[in-house]
Amino acid sequence: MPLAQFNIARGRWPKGDPRMREFEENVPRMNALAKRSPGFLWLLDHRATILDDPQMTWTLSLWESPEALAAFAFNTVHRRFFRRKAEWFEAIDHAWFILWPIEPGRLPTLEEALAKKAKLDAEGPSDEVFGWERFPHLAAARERAA
Repeated sequence: MPLAQFNIARGRWPKGDPRMREFEENVPRMNALAKRSPGFLWLLDHRATILDDPQMTWTLSLWESPEALAAFAFNTVHRRFFRRKAEWFEAIDHAWFILWPIEPGRLPTLEEALAKKAKLDAEGPSDEVFGWERFPHLAAARERAA
């Protein structure tokens, strides 16, 4: 079953600030890399403000499997940006990485992603919504990437 992925981050500085430039200039490059990656299905490129915070950035994508997503996130140049996230983004005290299974042929929506995030924040991981903890066999790849 396909896996929807939603991640959020709050910039240390507003979008357009010179200190965010390196990250912001590489978003199109990372999106293009994701789209060429094995197991990639779909990416929402729209940049709406979420959680009433203009410094929040987000990604919503769809993957064939957690292994395909992990290969992109942890075994490509994306890993370099993952390692540097603390340079550009504040630590947040709620779910920032959200996964859920989605029926084949259906695309996730931003509204659905925000609802899944709220459920994960309120109730913790379940069969309906979870994070990487659901896939312990991918822990070593995540640890090497961090």
